[in-house]
Amino acid sequence: MRKIINLCALLSGILLLVIMGIISAEVVCRYFLHNPIIGVVEVSEFILIFIIFGSLAYTQSLDGHIRIELVTNNLSLRYQKILRIVALVLSFCIMALIAIQTGKGFWASWEIREVRWGIVPLPMYLVKFMVSSGCFLLCVQFVISLLDELRTTGRSAEIQE
Repeated sequence: MRKIINLCALLSGILLLVIMGIISAEVVCRYFLHNPIIGVVEVSEFILIFIIFGSLAYTQSLDGHIRIELVTNNLSLRYQKILRIVALVLSFCIMALIAIQTGKGFWASWEIREVRWGIVPLPMYLVKFMVSSGCFLLCVQFVISLLDELRTTGRSAEIQE
């Protein structure tokens, strides 16, 4: 599963380069050639969703999400670990609910072949699939992080005894 999470992060990085390229091309075409590229804004919005939700689990695997440590730094290591475990469990539960609901939204969108109309019509079910997949992968990473945290908690308890 870690390979899938790493692959999604790699694809997110590649898509970031793609979005930079198409926006740069749009600027050049619009201001120097006076001929804008049609649909760049719509495609960029879709790519941003892929970048964000494709990298959520990877960021969690690096423990890179923002934390407020003002209170927790003043606690003992034992209570810090307990709070990390509670936070991971709560995060998993909330993200699992979000993953389930976005999965239902994806399926409903897929069944009706929902399309966002604009200059360039784009299928909404692709974006909804990425949102639900990203949430699911984040849930998996929460479980991996929780298991790692419990393993290190067990080791530190053995060392203290």
